[in-house]
Amino acid sequence: MNIILFNNDLRSSDHQPLTEAARAGEVLPVYVVVPSHWKDTPLSARHFQFVVESLEELSKGIAGKGGNLFLAIGEIETVLDKLLDTYEYINLFTHNDSMLMDKVKKWTEQNQQLLFSYGLELENISGKHFNTRLNSYLKESVAQVPNKIDVPSNTPDFLFTDFKKLQNYRVKGNKIRFGQQGGEMKAIETLDSFLEGRFANYIENQQKPLPSSFSSSRLSAYITWGNISVRTIYQKTGEKLEACELDGDKIQLEDFLSKLAARLKICSMKIQQQEVGDVNKIKREWNEGWFQRWLQGRTGIPIIDAAMRSLDKTGWMNFSLRAMVTSFMANTLLLDEQQLSAALAELFLD
Repeated sequence: MNIILFNNDLRSSDHQPLTEAARAGEVLPVYVVVPSHWKDTPLSARHFQFVVESLEELSKGIAGKGGNLFLAIGEIETVLDKLLDTYEYINLFTHNDSMLMDKVKKWTEQNQQLLFSYGLELENISGKHFNTRLNSYLKESVAQVPNKIDVPSNTPDFLFTDFKKLQNYRVKGNKIRFGQQGGEMKAIETLDSFLEGRFANYIENQQKPLPSSFSSSRLSAYITWGNISVRTIYQKTGEKLEACELDGDKIQLEDFLSKLAARLKICSMKIQQQEVGDVNKIKREWNEGWFQRWLQGRTGIPIIDAAMRSLDKTGWMNFSLRAMVTSFMANTLLLDEQQLSAALAELFLD
């Protein structure tokens, strides 16, 4: 059985695993809610809300092609074991940047099943090799959405399609009322509105908290959860660039593309936990009171408090503010940046 494992690629357009699996015959599109994935990481209720919104739209898209999106709750190895018991052999199709990739790869090797992974691989690649591989990928044709998705008539009982079963799934943290809504159509609408005119003051407003909320692309969360591919963003922006008549507009979009590439490079780097001994010497002991006042926007410093309260409500802040609130705690108050990082990750939608 050909199984598509969705994870942080919640879309149907430019989704090569979906395209290739559909060509192979019957497919079983599956998204697995992995308890440890949501419990032992900074992922929070706002992320789960965004994911469920994305899955609901993805499900409708797959249904429109004659298929179904199946859901499961359980550790990924357990779910794969049950699928293998049902179908005797399985071919897994997924993107290689899936958050579950390491576990999936290990399981397929141990159980001698086939794994087909697709997408851009940039980890541990630097310099001109990074740029060459990135540019090559971005210029490739996007994967076409299958005309029809055929699902098997027999599916195991532990799989379900009713999203109401996810409503009672509890994840730490709080949902947000004023954040961006997940889903492929929302991602496309956001890109289109950016290219239709919001980009005009992209560079000028980068350092401005309120104006940047309008003139920034606001695509980061959609990229993180795979509602839209970077390749789609790059190619649509390229088309807009070619159509621009004003040099000023071209400069804005070129700067946006350079930051898109920088984002990919940063995200491809492995996090280094090691620290220089001199840095440890100047750190203060952890102060929970200071941390909570910072987290709740009660430091008494207006710009810090406004930024943190806005982040709590919306799940977003621009790049300059991200650097500022982190620097305030790590460089000014000299507190441990790892705990700060985990707290911010729980709040950022991306």
